[in-house]
Amino acid sequence: MKISTPDIQVYEEQHIKQLRAIAPECMVLLKKNGDFPLSAPCEIALYGSGARRTIKGGTGSGDVNVRHFVSVEEGLKNAGFVITTEDWLNCYDAAKESVQAGFWKHIQEEARAAGKPAFLVGMGKTPPEPSCHFPLNGAGEVCVYVLARNSGEGADRTDASGDYL
Repeated sequence: MKISTPDIQVYEEQHIKQLRAIAPECMVLLKKNGDFPLSAPCEIALYGSGARRTIKGGTGSGDVNVRHFVSVEEGLKNAGFVITTEDWLNCYDAAKESVQAGFWKHIQEEARAAGKPAFLVGMGKTPPEPSCHFPLNGAGEVCVYVLARNSGEGADRTDASGDYL
């Protein structure tokens, strides 16, 4: 008996269409003085760890495998907004990559010293956020700061420096 598999591309397209139809009902925007939701695209000063590095899932089984997902920055650009803080986002990316490289180097060194595989030593650990002191001096009609911290199996968030503090 031959088992046929559904066409993955059609399946994915159907799910994307369904998600796009229901997504607006699932979103919450904070309101203050009637400023949100924004009535039209404008210039936005966009900051924060989740602007480009938007979290779509957690670690371990909390992650979601997808071909592509839209970050906050990409979604705003797709909607016609102009991001005025590309320099800030680039500086943050460089700082994040530096912290991550140092974190994984430390995990590998710790693993070698203990005679264990690096994946066992690193399991449940996440790199801390970089300590950034870049000026928040972007222009625009609106400022959006996207705070994001990944978590998951064995990697819960804490109120420590480098996490939410």
